[in-house]
Amino acid sequence: MEHLYILDWELTRAGLPGIEIGQFCAEIHMLRRFNPEVCQEQLRWYWKYFFKAYERLSRDVEQAQEAYIHMGVHMSDWEQE
Repeated sequence: MEHLYILDWELTRAGLPGIEIGQFCAEIHMLRRFNPEVCQEQLRWYWKYFFKAYERLSRDVEQAQEAYIHMGVHMSDWEQE
């Protein structure tokens, strides 16, 4: 079985997968939002391959739901700043 690892240098610790994935996805989305002229095309491919790999490695629906919730929370925090 293949594994996908994401290293978060902001806080070096073992985290809950749903929360870590949600924050990662929110950060990628915000890059596209704040720098569309620079990042749009590259990040479109990044999303595609990230989700393809994630889907292949995990079928945990609860983890995916937690990731979506955390992604929204993280993005709404950015929007309020």
